[in-house]
Amino acid sequence: MLDICRDFFSHLNEHQVLYCHWKSTFRLQRGLDGKTDLDLLVHRRDMLSFERALGIFGFKRILSPPWKRSDGIEDYLGFDQASAALVHLHVHYKVVLGEKHLKVIHLDLEDYVLQTRRFIDIIPVPRPEVELLLAIIRFHLKYETREIAFNHLKRVLRPAHHPYPDAVWEELAFLLGQTTPETFRTVLREIRVPLSEELIMNYLDRLRRSEVTSGEVRRVRRHVLDRTRPFRTIPPARYHVRKALVSLRTLPFMPALRTKKILPNGGSFISLVGADGSGKSTLAKDLVSWLSWKLSVRTVYFGIPEGVFIDLLKLINRTASLGQKYLPWGRIEQSCLHIIRYTDAWRWIFIARNRLDLYRSSLRSASRGWVVIADRYPLTLFDAMEHPMDGPRLRTLASAMPRAARIEKDLYDLIGLPDRVFVLQSDFTTLRARKSNLDERQHRQKVAAVNAVAASERLVPVDVNRPYQDVLMDLKREIWRLLS
Repeated sequence: MLDICRDFFSHLNEHQVLYCHWKSTFRLQRGLDGKTDLDLLVHRRDMLSFERALGIFGFKRILSPPWKRSDGIEDYLGFDQASAALVHLHVHYKVVLGEKHLKVIHLDLEDYVLQTRRFIDIIPVPRPEVELLLAIIRFHLKYETREIAFNHLKRVLRPAHHPYPDAVWEELAFLLGQTTPETFRTVLREIRVPLSEELIMNYLDRLRRSEVTSGEVRRVRRHVLDRTRPFRTIPPARYHVRKALVSLRTLPFMPALRTKKILPNGGSFISLVGADGSGKSTLAKDLVSWLSWKLSVRTVYFGIPEGVFIDLLKLINRTASLGQKYLPWGRIEQSCLHIIRYTDAWRWIFIARNRLDLYRSSLRSASRGWVVIADRYPLTLFDAMEHPMDGPRLRTLASAMPRAARIEKDLYDLIGLPDRVFVLQSDFTTLRARKSNLDERQHRQKVAAVNAVAASERLVPVDVNRPYQDVLMDLKREIWRLLS
């Protein structure tokens, strides 16, 4: 169990907050280790106490995409300082269920679930009979007809296969092992959902014996959909419109639905800068993997872009270079030299324009609650270098091509700083051992320029002359402090 989970739940228990981890207790330990969601049901009267606890332990609110939001459900992200692991709390103030991407059924069972809870270690959970009944309702609401048909086909090909996805079957089997038909029947009678006792008990009996067929699964699904219809929180017309829209968005030719969450007060724009061999790309990849577990994350690359236009300019430049070399006649040689200069100039102007576009689009993404991580970045601190890292290159041609140099400079002047620039600093010997194939003189210049960067509000020097995991952990802590 992560330290933040132990401390947070102990705090809730000490302050007598009425809550429980209300579903998928089969995976409770994974949630407490930060490997899957923790689904909490909190009594509405304790909402303020619960939210105060969230603030004390540094949880940040995150928002689901509009089509996934439901009244009475909120999401929070926490950070464990010792392990740098993220913890996702899926907080319910109501027992809200529904079909896939359509949570519009409110079962007024909050008091019943919370009053019959028990404890596993320090975590309160529902009685297994209560959780099993809720699981049967949840799974059959979410289990779509095409999924039932697909699993039926798998059973035809492999008769020993069960009629549910593996994760669902494992959870049902776990709960069945903790209940008896008598205790389950009692809960079925006490609950306020008008399910057919005969149908559900027969289904449960066959489930215990692993004899449930795809036809029975479809029958239970139809029954659950029918009996929960009165508990929908939106009018029938609106329900069918939303269902049609969700179905359309899941078709193969439609753009993929965004499933990750955003930060409600705006995201952050972060960049990693360093000389060759400092680990920029590897760190960017691992940071994206860490954050994108729950958050919408975008990566951008401020190095030399690839594309048809760049390739075309390179081809023209190469052809002109060959012409200059093998056709050394006055006018032809001079023409080839002009072509080389102009294609070079247009290439660097195109790169500057591309970097400006990336900067602007990154700001837009961050303003919408995304986290943007940039590999490399044009810093004005490096402009004095002979070959500025990711910066303007036409300054040396200002006398021969003043207009091109001015255009490039104007484009770079429009590029501001991200929210944070992590400057990866290391000694030359260490980096040279990793990148020994580079021009040594240029490599030394880059290392010296990076190591000369001093700390400021947005520039954060990071010592990478340490074990990689230590560097990664420090960056995670810095980024967590930055997130709104």
